[in-house]
Amino acid sequence: MRNGLLLIQIVLLFTVSSADCQTGGSESRPGRTTQKLRIIPWVEVNFPPRYVEDAVEGLRIWRKVTDTAIVSTMPGRADLYRELRKRVPDMHIIPGLKTMDLLKRFDSVGGWRIVAKELAAIRAASGERVILLDNEIAMKPYIDGVQPVNLDRLRTGLSKLPRDIDYLWYPSIFGKDDKQRRNAEVCRVVEEVLKDVRFLDQRYQGIRAVTDRARIAADKRLKAIARKPTLPMLYFYGSDGRYVWWKDEQVHEALEHIRREWGDSADVVIYPGVKRWVEAASSISRRIPLIDRQRRP
Repeated sequence: MRNGLLLIQIVLLFTVSSADCQTGGSESRPGRTTQKLRIIPWVEVNFPPRYVEDAVEGLRIWRKVTDTAIVSTMPGRADLYRELRKRVPDMHIIPGLKTMDLLKRFDSVGGWRIVAKELAAIRAASGERVILLDNEIAMKPYIDGVQPVNLDRLRTGLSKLPRDIDYLWYPSIFGKDDKQRRNAEVCRVVEEVLKDVRFLDQRYQGIRAVTDRARIAADKRLKAIARKPTLPMLYFYGSDGRYVWWKDEQVHEALEHIRREWGDSADVVIYPGVKRWVEAASSISRRIPLIDRQRRP
């Protein structure tokens, strides 16, 4: 009988030790396997020099849990990516361009030609093939119904963009009724012209979006258009977010939604805003286990 009890104790001890190894330490939830989702934090660096310093500080903190981040900027700042390569050499930086100053009208063919030149400069400076286009403000007059867009001119404009780039497109489809329809029209044209494009997907952008009917409908619409898997995006605005956006302590809950719909090895963009970039890096990285650092986009 003693030998039997001893055997049971040994088996239990081995089982507990194995679970501890799999969960990656005390920061993981009991029973959870090591984090395989790849976190891609996104920061905007629009005005020097303080934001550059903040960006670098945050990137070095995020490096504890991921090797990839998005850093977007304004036109004329391609050299930023050479600086980041020197200062954070072990971090894979996906560049991004904010298009609002180049597109006074979203269907401006001349404006898209200028965007194309900026993208070529960013491609050369960063050495990266994947680049994000941030069109949130550039699209707003059309999405709000203030400024019409000729979709044929938009097709022509997008056809001027470099073909040696894999695009990340933001934003994709959001809003209700006419706003959602107009967003969908743009996404259809983008998918048709750019070919190598992934849309950032705001299905679970915040906690309120989990049950929001408009958000669910927008996601369904987007996935019907996109050929490539969409790229989920989460917003973490801290205590100011109230009950709309995710709080740092809800990161596991947010990631569970991504894991369930995109799979255990999906990429997920985390956007905490510029002001709390460093704060969020420290807060969120403490709450998630180690990421598989071997994968690339």
